[in-house]
Parts: sequence; structure tokens; C-alpha cells
Amino acid sequence: MKILNVCIFFFILLNIAYTDDTSDWRLIDSKVIYSGEESDYINLSANTQWVKLNNIDKPFINDFPPPAPGYIRKWRVAAKYSDSDPSIKTSFQIKFMTSSFNRPTFSFTRPLGYNGKLEGFSDWFQFEDGSKERIYNGNAAVYARIISPPTTLNSGQLYKIELQAWDKLSVELDTKSASGRALPGIDLFSKLTKENEIKTNEQATEFAMQVMSAIFNKDQEEFSALVADKCYSLEYGTSYYKDNFPLYNDLKAITKDSFITLASYKDNYKPQLVSFEEYSDLFPHWIENNREWTPGKNDFLFIGNMIKKSGTELLKDRMAVFMIGFDNGKWQIKAIPE
Repeated sequence: MKILNVCIFFFILLNIAYTDDTSDWRLIDSKVIYSGEESDYINLSANTQWVKLNNIDKPFINDFPPPAPGYIRKWRVAAKYSDSDPSIKTSFQIKFMTSSFNRPTFSFTRPLGYNGKLEGFSDWFQFEDGSKERIYNGNAAVYARIISPPTTLNSGQLYKIELQAWDKLSVELDTKSASGRALPGIDLFSKLTKENEIKTNEQATEFAMQVMSAIFNKDQEEFSALVADKCYSLEYGTSYYKDNFPLYNDLKAITKDSFITLASYKDNYKPQLVSFEEYSDLFPHWIENNREWTPGKNDFLFIGNMIKKSGTELLKDRMAVFMIGFDNGKWQIKAIPE
């Protein structure tokens, strides 16, 4: 009976993962973007740079008939893939690097606990209003990557990627665009907004470096002042209070000696600041409504464990990761990974 229940559980997971709303939409055509199958598959390592697969001439135009008059088009990717650790929540992404501002990115998540090869569908992408005139008609390079929680390591394989075109009557349009939003016009307001975003990014980076400096200086008092009174788990959204907050001791312990300075850290590491738009695509479960806490749009994920190509490893593990945000008039550490 226990085995049967497990089988039913996986069957439900698979159906949830690959059942989507295609009512009123019809598959027009598809074409293979990459096929390595058993002998020539693509190897991917989690949380590293994009891996280039190939260059394609006009991937959204060639071999696809244009939408019929009165119809709109959206796209998705079908893929065959696998990864090494079924206990880790893992996502794959396929990106078409175009010469325009619209760079279609497709994501699909492996059902947690399922081991072996899978065939599944990504989320949807639509070029602006989906009309024939808005479809990108240039060339593109195709990239892939695998994403797992920041402090985990995972690897994966891509065996086949297929691009699909789906159409429906525009008067019945009711679809969510994965990332194909219409770009606003360039006006004074948008310029000011962009300048403010740059300033906010700079302030967040400066604060993250202040945190790392407090760690290297073993200054527990300063570090404690940088932590919010209530801090949270990135993975589960549950809370910590300062009296049982694990981050300081963990980060203090990761240095191999007591003489690492902020300057030597910058010489050997390339820290990254990830915006809400980016990490919500990579880790969508972080922003689910049923959590005690979810990050806000002005919160940044700091990833401080990426070693430069010419760098030397100074940290024992990959724990230099935390979420920061501006609340109550000051920057604070708001969440940490498990």
C-alpha cells in the first residue's frame, strides 16, 4: 500500500507539472532547436553561467507559418532533461539571446523527488500583443542553464529542445506572458526611474560589502546592528529572531584564517546582486502567497561566493548568501538560505 501511495503521489506531481491551460489555443507548428539524445547531450552545472547551445537563423520566423489574420501567437519550449539530485528543487531555463530588448526565456521545473529523465513543457512567452508584426524576425543564440537553491550543488543534462508556436483568436485573448512585456516609451519619468534604480543598486551593493566587512573583522556588535529584528528563511519563509540567528556564526566560521580583509575578498571574488525580477524567475516558490514571509520588490539577493577565474578560494563553503532590503529607514539583512 505504501508503494502504491508513493506511485500515486508521483503521478499527481507529473500531471500538475505538465498540465497547462491550452484551451482555445492550437498548436501551429514546432521545430527542434537542439537534439543530442543519448550520446551528445548538454551537461549543465547549477547556479553557473549560461551555456551556449547554438546559433539559429530567425528562430521565430523560419519554418513557422505567420499567424492567420485575427490571430495572436504565443510560444513555449518542450524539452527532455534530467538532473543528479531529485531532493533539490531544480529549474531549467532556455534563453534566446536576440538583438532586441525582448529576449525570450523559458523555464520548467522538475517535480520534486522524481528521479530520471523527464519530458515536459516550459512556461509561455508572447512578443508584446502577440500579433504577426511584433514577432521577432532576427537571428538568435540559444543558451541553457540549471538553477537550484543558492547553497546547493546540482548538475543536469539536456537531451532535446523543441520550440512550439500556438495561436488563437485575438478577441479571446486571456493569457499570461512569462516575460514578454511591452516596453514603455522613453520619457522623463522612465529616465528618472532608471536613475533611481541605479542608485538603489549602488546602495544595496555598498551595504552588502559593509556586512562582509563586519564578518571579516569579527565585529559581532556591528553585524548584529545590520540584521533585522526578525529575519527569515529564504527556502521556507519561516522566521528567526536575533537570539537564535545562525548567520553570523556560520559566516564567521567560513574564513580559512583570521586575516581576510575586504580588499583581499574583492580581489578574489566577484559578488553578485540579484534583483526581485531575476530571483523570482529563478526561485518562484520564494514568492508564493502561502508563506509566512515573501521578499519584496525592493529586496536584493546577495551572492558573495562566486570566485573570479583568476581568484583564490578564501571561504570554506558557499554560505556567503543573504537577502537584504531597505526597511524602516535603513538597509538590513532580511533573510538567509537554509
